[in-house]
Amino acid sequence: MNLFSKVFLCTLFILTLSLGVAGYYLISTSFNASLQRETDRALEQYQLIKFNLQSSILGANDKVRLSDETLTTLSQQTVEFAPEETLVGIYDGDTQSLISSDTDVPWTFEDIKHISQNQVHYQLLLTEDDNNFLVAVGAFTQSDQEVILCIARNINGVFFERSNLIRSYQTIYGIVLLISTVIMLGLFAILMYPIKKLTQATVRIAEGNYFERVKVTNRDEIGVLGVGFNRMAATIEAKIDELERNAHQKEDFVANFAHELKTPLTSVIGYADMIYQKDLSKNQLREAATYIISEGTHLEALSFKLLELTVLGRKDFVLEQFIADELLEDIKKSIAPLMEKKKMQLEFIAQTAYVYVEYDLIKTMLLNLIDNGVKAESTQIRILGEFKDDLYTITVADDGKGIPENELYRITEAFYTVDKSRSRQQHSVGLGLSIAARIAKIHGTQLQYTSKLGLGTEVSFVLSAKEVEHGES
Repeated sequence: MNLFSKVFLCTLFILTLSLGVAGYYLISTSFNASLQRETDRALEQYQLIKFNLQSSILGANDKVRLSDETLTTLSQQTVEFAPEETLVGIYDGDTQSLISSDTDVPWTFEDIKHISQNQVHYQLLLTEDDNNFLVAVGAFTQSDQEVILCIARNINGVFFERSNLIRSYQTIYGIVLLISTVIMLGLFAILMYPIKKLTQATVRIAEGNYFERVKVTNRDEIGVLGVGFNRMAATIEAKIDELERNAHQKEDFVANFAHELKTPLTSVIGYADMIYQKDLSKNQLREAATYIISEGTHLEALSFKLLELTVLGRKDFVLEQFIADELLEDIKKSIAPLMEKKKMQLEFIAQTAYVYVEYDLIKTMLLNLIDNGVKAESTQIRILGEFKDDLYTITVADDGKGIPENELYRITEAFYTVDKSRSRQQHSVGLGLSIAARIAKIHGTQLQYTSKLGLGTEVSFVLSAKEVEHGES
């Protein structure tokens, strides 16, 4: 059973039960009020008839017990005096015999219960011809004469009124229930429509349409659910894209790794075979050995870079406090010979502050960033360090060839290089920026790249820092 059916049937059950209980209460209240009204009338008539009979007995009393004939006569007069719609029966309290009554009283003395002195008891009596009577009975003593007085009122009208109310209510109940059912079907269909759309969207997402979204038009709980669903779908889509991108990167990694191994190995095997198979001159041997050394150097660089990647992925590092400008000054001294050899200018500006780094890793990262600038045929390298609001921003910029905007997102992929031919000449395997990205992650930051073709590339990252107090160094 689906949610729509469950909610609809539960609501219909509650509505049906509520209407039934309300109808029962209203009809019962009306019936009891009518019955109480008849009871009050019966009591009034009982008291009136009792008073009349007591007056008659008192007037005929000669200070001796009344004779049976006198009592019968007085009782008959009392019965005749009673209202036409009221049936009266008078019994001798001693013998419990009927003294006088209407000819069509619907009871016998055995039907009368709860007879008490100076108290009136009521009971409902249903006759064989389906007439309903309210019987009031009581006993009193007057002039040493015990008398039982019993009156009855026909209350068929009360039961007939109740039957009419039940029939009317059943008609109204059916109409209201039918109209309510139609209205509820429409309302629930409207309320369940967004949930139905959500269900359809989940099915389409399960089928692989991760771009699927639902249109949110309400601000209620279902609207909140729709917003949450769209966020979840966006997260799933992003995760799927990330997984696919990672899968492609792994495929590219394997392909590039195989290619990086194949090219130098082919050269090494080829030149080694040539040395083995042929008689070469001294110059030819030197040339072949040079190629073998060159390709061996390339393989060595590849193995070292892969080892660095493996270590960075597995080891926990402790960040220590260093003075930023001294750290950058050390980097400047390390690259000074290279700058001189390449005849490149070095611009260095660094503010002082304490930073929290792993010294060897941060140095490796900065050297990799500078090395990329050198390989981009730059004429100038700029190293800048700026302290502001407990953050230290380090920037490495060059004026080299730059990186195409559509390739910026790939530069941290392993083995990826913008210029393949230049990378081969410089024994670059495309792992430097991948290593730098991992080192930045270890330091709780990330590398920000801006680059334009022909104008150069700028890389910056932010570290936690604090101000150096005066007198500290």
